[in-house]
Amino acid sequence: MTAKLPTQIEVRGGRVHNLKNIDVNIPLHKFVAISGLSGSGKSSLAMGILYEEGSRRYLDALSTYMRRRIKQGNQANVISVKHIPSALALRQRPTIPSERATVGTMSETFNILRLIFSRLGSPVCPNGHRLKPSLEIAEAMAKSGEEMGQLTCPVCGVKFYAPSAEQFAFNSDGACEECGGTGKVRQLDDSKLISDSRLSIKDGAVASWSLPGRNFMPNVAEHAGVRIDIPYKDLTDKEKDFVLNGPEKKYKMDFLSGTGRVFHDFNALYENAHQAVLRSAKTSKSERAQKRISEFFSYQICPVCHGSRLKPELLKQLVGSLNINEVAEMPLGDLIAWKDQVLKSLPVDMQKMANALFTEFVDNLQPLLDLGLDYLTMARKRAEKINSVKISFDVDHYFNLQDVHAAIPVNQLTAVTGFSGAGKTSLILDSLVPAIQAQAKGETLPKQVKNFESPINQVVSVDTSPIGKSTRSTVATYTSIMDNLRKLFARQSLAKEKHYTPTYFSYNNKQGACPTCGGTGIVTLDIQFLPDMQQTCPTCEGNRYNHEVQKVKWNGYSIVDILNLDINEALPVFKKEPKIERDLLLLKEVGLDYLHLGESTPTLSGGEAQRLKLVTHLSHKQNDTLFVFDEPTIGLHPLDVKVLVQVMQKLLDQGATIITITHDLNMIVNADNILDLGPRGGKNGGKVVAAGQTQDLIDHPVSLTTEYLANYCRQFKK
Repeated sequence: MTAKLPTQIEVRGGRVHNLKNIDVNIPLHKFVAISGLSGSGKSSLAMGILYEEGSRRYLDALSTYMRRRIKQGNQANVISVKHIPSALALRQRPTIPSERATVGTMSETFNILRLIFSRLGSPVCPNGHRLKPSLEIAEAMAKSGEEMGQLTCPVCGVKFYAPSAEQFAFNSDGACEECGGTGKVRQLDDSKLISDSRLSIKDGAVASWSLPGRNFMPNVAEHAGVRIDIPYKDLTDKEKDFVLNGPEKKYKMDFLSGTGRVFHDFNALYENAHQAVLRSAKTSKSERAQKRISEFFSYQICPVCHGSRLKPELLKQLVGSLNINEVAEMPLGDLIAWKDQVLKSLPVDMQKMANALFTEFVDNLQPLLDLGLDYLTMARKRAEKINSVKISFDVDHYFNLQDVHAAIPVNQLTAVTGFSGAGKTSLILDSLVPAIQAQAKGETLPKQVKNFESPINQVVSVDTSPIGKSTRSTVATYTSIMDNLRKLFARQSLAKEKHYTPTYFSYNNKQGACPTCGGTGIVTLDIQFLPDMQQTCPTCEGNRYNHEVQKVKWNGYSIVDILNLDINEALPVFKKEPKIERDLLLLKEVGLDYLHLGESTPTLSGGEAQRLKLVTHLSHKQNDTLFVFDEPTIGLHPLDVKVLVQVMQKLLDQGATIITITHDLNMIVNADNILDLGPRGGKNGGKVVAAGQTQDLIDHPVSLTTEYLANYCRQFKK
């Protein structure tokens, strides 16, 4: 008798994160949607249980020894999971790819293109003679060792090596030596070293001296004769030159530390504003520090490869009259026609091999075309108020845009809508945002932007990407709560008795961190051939701190006790600590009152991460600030969208201007204005189809977006 196949995945006793001992059956071979509010446990069920347990099927192929080793890692907190198949995860917030990653490399289409160029290309000898594609060249490229790619020029007789498929890779052998295969070079930007010339050095005019370990540099500069208590713009040229380019030198001086300790005859090494950045870039290891340092650099198109990422000599080899970069820059939808042209141009004896290569190429390309991404290229990187003040600008032909004029009302919420590939990203993220940033710094506008007028001076981009990848980042550290907590605990009698400064109450400092895990709360197991596995630190039990620091109490709480409180629990505790209470109230205001202060930010959902990023902007005026949201409602429950709209309204009340790139009708209907691009994507997009106040566009005769919006509104009228 044939055994009956299971029809569902059976989860029993799920207790991962917010899940409270749930039992659930999930049908197999069906499309199942898991919905709910942010923080309700959707990701915990999908990723923490189903994916975690399903991915373990991979271990069936490993030895018993390896499986025994891996079981030391954390298991999903669940009683049982039955009938679960192997799992793959397509995450809402994928790991940020390398800056070398492109559509071509991530889809692996570029790998096949490299093979096509090495086998079907027309190489050029050192004397400039071009060889026609031939079976002999293809056979030479298929050899191994020293004979691989060795050719003889039929014109001058010189022997040379044609580039292999590996040499056409900008991630390895073929990388431009100037930019390392990124297509751009990083340069220290002098304009970013001085944050505000109206400030004095004492008040923070020199931005690079705010980097870790440089806080005493203003005192050294003063000791060297630079006035630090007048606006930087009023310094003499000699003083400014010393700040920016002064020689490295030790000065003996008295120095008062941030903790109040006086160092007599302190040998202070002077670092000018340039050196402070360059040395920090070499010595800083943390992701947060490197991100801060990167703000002092600007990126320019590589002067050697001109953005192609490859060594210039590789661009001499052609397939069908185009080099590999020109093909990579073509829209994916045009590559089929290019393939047909190449096949027609090749000799008869190469047709079989060429067809095999192009069949694999098209097989890789077709899923992208089926998804409507034909406009991408392989080389491509990822309340009614009338206000006459607007951001106004024109954009010439740029990617999919076709001579667009756009006007964005200030202090209003504008929804930028349209088909995928219609030009929303090119218009806002690639044109408007860089133009505002360039105007604020007095730099040249992006070449595609014309007739630019804007009262806005700064831009804040908000997305649902995780806040840092390090488990050291928590809700408390991301806000100013952690800094104030450390100072609060350092003022306690036991801390003073033991000479504990605020740094002792940081788990990022060896003085306060658990000696076993170094303050992460987890230990990592190095498993050969597999990703590292993590488990809770057995010494601190995930609390991050050493036992001595935990002995210091404030109102009966240790710092670990405080970090284990959620926002609602912490509010009455800090009623008499206004600085901490203010941040707690802001977190509650954006609907994050259920989060724990010590909760790791990389584990937050997209909606939670998005709102947490906005907390620091809600406490002060935003009259000259543009907030840009890129698809802010992806993965959000309708009630979460409602909370997000309320947060946006609070920003508008503070004087902010908001642009949201969105397809969400619930978000669009709450916008003051709509800027709809289209009418379709790619070559059939790039034009402004409709623009104006939302209520005036609901019955627009051309816009497909507003047609759907009208149907959406009619549902509520019924």
